[in-house]
Parts: sequence; C-alpha cells; structure tokens
Amino acid sequence: MKNKIKLYIESVSKEKGIVIDDNTDLFSAGVLDSLGFIMLLTYLQDEFGIHFTEENMQVENFLCINAIAEFCESLA
Repeated sequence: MKNKIKLYIESVSKEKGIVIDDNTDLFSAGVLDSLGFIMLLTYLQDEFGIHFTEENMQVENFLCINAIAEFCESLA
C-alpha cells in the first residue's frame, strides 16, 4: 500500500518540480493544495476502497507519505 501511495505522490511532486522524501510536509512543500488533497482522497478511495469520515479527516493523517500510509493501513 505504501509503495502505491508513494508513487502517486511522487508523480505529483515531480510534475511540480518539488523534491520530497517520505517525511516531507506535503502541504508546506507545495505538493498538496486543496485541489490536490481532494485528488489524493479520490485516488485513495478508488485504489484501496477507503472511505473517509469527518472524524478521520485530520490534517496530521495526510502531512507526509509515511503518515498517509500508516493512516490508510489502519483503515484497511
């Protein structure tokens, strides 16, 4: 799961010319903005069948690749 998430986010960062690692804050680095965040959620729903609720839509769950992977694995 983490590898697929990482590949998706790395493709977005490469399009924007931003170098990241697994712990880079994706919002501060400019990889994710509001539209990018919605696109990420859509990808995660389509790819892994994850459904999000207001309770689990906390920013800290989506700050970096590691946080996203851990969060998604906990829901799978």
